[in-house]
Amino acid sequence: EGGVAGCGPGGGSRQRWALHWKGSAAEGRGTLGTARKCMTAILQFIAEDRREEKRKPTVMTRVRLLNTDQTRLDALVKEVQSMVDGALFDHLTPAQAAARLAVTTQIGKHHARAYRFAGVSQEEFLTMLRSFETKLASWLAEHPNYRSSQPASSILLSNWVEVLQEPDLLQALALIDDPYNLVTVFPIVGLAVLLRRTDASMISPYALGIDEVAHVHQWCDTVSLLQAGHTDGMFKLGVGGAESERVSGVLPLFDLSDMALRELLSQPLMRYVMSWIATGNLDNNLPGAYPAMVAALVTHLAAQPSRAEWQSELLRRAADTIEVAFAGYAWFDKYHDVLLDTPHLAMVTEHPSLPVKCESATKVIMALFWLDRKHRVDEEQKKSILLYLFRELLGRGFGSAMGVGTTISWTDYFRCGPQRLTSHPTIGIPAILEELGDLDRFFMLSEADHALADIVRTRVRRYAAEGTPADEVGPATPAQVELRTESVDKALPRWCKLADFGRIAAFFGVDAGRFDLRSAVLDAISNPSNSLARNESRLTIWEDSKHDRVVKELSAEFASNLEPLLLGEARTALRERFAKNFEKSHKQCVHPLTLAELVPIAARWGVPAAEVAEQLGYRPGVGLCKNACMAQDCPFFGKPTKSLAQHIEPFKDLGDVSLRFSCVLRFSSENQ
Repeated sequence: EGGVAGCGPGGGSRQRWALHWKGSAAEGRGTLGTARKCMTAILQFIAEDRREEKRKPTVMTRVRLLNTDQTRLDALVKEVQSMVDGALFDHLTPAQAAARLAVTTQIGKHHARAYRFAGVSQEEFLTMLRSFETKLASWLAEHPNYRSSQPASSILLSNWVEVLQEPDLLQALALIDDPYNLVTVFPIVGLAVLLRRTDASMISPYALGIDEVAHVHQWCDTVSLLQAGHTDGMFKLGVGGAESERVSGVLPLFDLSDMALRELLSQPLMRYVMSWIATGNLDNNLPGAYPAMVAALVTHLAAQPSRAEWQSELLRRAADTIEVAFAGYAWFDKYHDVLLDTPHLAMVTEHPSLPVKCESATKVIMALFWLDRKHRVDEEQKKSILLYLFRELLGRGFGSAMGVGTTISWTDYFRCGPQRLTSHPTIGIPAILEELGDLDRFFMLSEADHALADIVRTRVRRYAAEGTPADEVGPATPAQVELRTESVDKALPRWCKLADFGRIAAFFGVDAGRFDLRSAVLDAISNPSNSLARNESRLTIWEDSKHDRVVKELSAEFASNLEPLLLGEARTALRERFAKNFEKSHKQCVHPLTLAELVPIAARWGVPAAEVAEQLGYRPGVGLCKNACMAQDCPFFGKPTKSLAQHIEPFKDLGDVSLRFSCVLRFSSENQ
């Protein structure tokens, strides 16, 4: 009883078990399994004993069933089963216990953030519901015999208007007091689609995509989907035999003849229910969910390689739905005006001064689709808008993880491979080591390595920017810039690769072959920081005189690719040369010295006589120092240091060569 009364499907029972169960998890599952079998048998008995008249259910029928013993017990059985199959009781959190899985409300790492962003309280829901009841009552009075051209649900056998015209609907809605019961009994009829939901779509519905459109159950309703059962928001509808269609929501589509529905579709309750359909989350309310789903449908159909008659019919209905549900509102019309006048600014995610924003490219495609249907845009404008869209898509992809070097084939536009550059007279290994100079000035290898890195960095960047007049290998020119198709595709969203973009362009009657996609790519990668920075100016055509900044970007990227290659080879050559030079100055025997003999040697390094023993770490018992090199041919002989081990590191690269020590008889026999 505690799991169903007043809590919606499954509310509270998991948490109560987590708090009160004292046995082990295995014992708990066994107890719950027995309870489930018992209650299932009771359900079967109730079902066999019922003698209800078989008729098409209405919203009122479903509302009455919510409070029957059978429905309440059925909800508890499902909850017990989920507990048996679910996590250990002591690991269940209050959020898990409150999850309304029966109506696909999902929880996850973005759930709390989404709730803070657009959470809906019980009071807000009731306000929306009662407002809808009032508007529906007046609408029904004004349109007593209204007929909609919307197809009926293949399962419910009614369209949405026929649901609204049920004689006891208003009374049924008055009995509903929470959103979970509302979506369980009040069907929304529309096109059955498989939505591509992400964590981002819990915050911005324009992040949605549509992967499939149902064919057999093309028109369905939300109540029938819920009754069919789901797995993580995914419903499977049988189509015969073992085959099924995957569906995760419905998209209400209408004709121009349904203009009278406009006032109902604009109700806050409808926006709330559409937010649930779009995101699978009934805890939040994202007002832009309905247009976002229409935009996803238009984008999905526009990217198809061919267009069948049923697809054209869906596009017609999508255009009519835009007219019925969205056109004429300020947020809709303002965006279209900006898209026509300043298309580059219409791509900005959120402009600081303009009253519009571009949450996703699908919004641009829907807007262009609408303008094209209204004959408000010509071919040149369509071409310009699509190019700005392509640039913004690339910019958003590049800005997160990619750059010029991963997109432009730099070994192509520098007319030689990197292997030839390593022996180049200006930036080759011999030239770099020659500038490094005498190795005796470096106390240890790491000092020489740092100096080498500075030389490589300076030479490579200077060469990448300027080239050399007498050299056949020079900096990039526009004709040598080529796109790496596979890398560009990595930056583009899943639904719009290069091939898809060509199909979308053809959908709008624009020849994709006329696009200067290279200009869009170079514009995007030359300023990938943010959407506003990318779109502050109009698209620049790639010409020699107009893209010095991009050439510098390409040169810098070339340098960043070439620099580690050259530095790696230069370090290998340096280590070998440093070891040989070190061997020359350390091949003589190391002789023990007295403190008096060390004083004038240390004085050359500015060490006072009184501090020689301490600074050099002199050990009088053996006549050697632990803080100074004792090889008399070493340029740093007798210099105090704390890094003697690093100074003699090159011995590791000299094979059998090692320090040789002599024994001098000036010391006592014991010390010898």
